[in-house]
Amino acid sequence: MSFPGLAPVKRHCKPARSGRIPCRWLGVITSCVVLAVLAGTAALVGRIGNSLAARTAERFVLRLRAAVFRDVQDLPPHFFHPVVFSATAAFWPRRDLAPAAFVLAPLFLLAARRFSRAVRRGPSRRCACSR
Repeated sequence: MSFPGLAPVKRHCKPARSGRIPCRWLGVITSCVVLAVLAGTAALVGRIGNSLAARTAERFVLRLRAAVFRDVQDLPPHFFHPVVFSATAAFWPRRDLAPAAFVLAPLFLLAARRFSRAVRRGPSRRCACSR
């Protein structure tokens, strides 16, 4: 069908022969190949960027930890006296509650360790409420 006043559209590729891709599919295939190359390049660049960021962050944390540990090791013993002072200061305001706090503190520590083990292990068994 042709419209009056308009030139017919010329096809720039030859008609399909046996074993050749039809002309109408060349644009689709080219677009798919370009899109696949772009997606692969973006994935590769993202992977390299994430790897570099993780390595940089890990090195920073390790250096920070080493510096803090080195500084703590260099502190004089009198620096740690406030810790002993804080423990004895707990007796000052309420002498009757301080011994109870010192007795209950290890129990809270044990409960926290047990709970953290359960959290690290994850939901291995289903609880009775979800059955």
